[in-house]
Amino acid sequence: YAPYAVAAASARLAGVDVVRTGLAGRFHLDAAGMQRAGTPLGDATVDARVTAGFDGTLTALLDDHRYKSVAAGIWTGTGGVVTVDDDTIKIRDFHSSPGAGSVDGSATITRASGDLVADVTAKDLDLSTLVPDVRGTVSATAHATQRGLRWDAMATFEGQKLDRLSLGEEGI
Repeated sequence: YAPYAVAAASARLAGVDVVRTGLAGRFHLDAAGMQRAGTPLGDATVDARVTAGFDGTLTALLDDHRYKSVAAGIWTGTGGVVTVDDDTIKIRDFHSSPGAGSVDGSATITRASGDLVADVTAKDLDLSTLVPDVRGTVSATAHATQRGLRWDAMATFEGQKLDRLSLGEEGI
């Protein structure tokens, strides 16, 4: 896996209260200059309501997010739940959109093994928001699992107004 890096980050936890089941508060994160293997990715902002249970479980209810991609514009969304416990990291009902179309996803990562199960649905997504030189829209569903070094996946998609020249001779 290629290393990820962040040039600058700030996090703020506010309105923290002790409740019967643990701690609760609001969380704001700004991450600037995100990179993967030295390639710039962009900047992100996330706002969430968070709880930390006395059992060690962290839960974040995502209020909204904004991702400014270096290559392909701004993605925003609301909703989703991230849960982290001793065994797993779970993302449920995450929703994001570049303005036209949308992507929804859920995933579970097993912490000890790194195994992954993920489901993603894209609806009327403008491909230029992912790869600036590619034109057209796509709707798709995908299910993927990774156990150790083995990957299994199934996907269906439907494209509209795809520009074959921008896809290249082999397509995507």
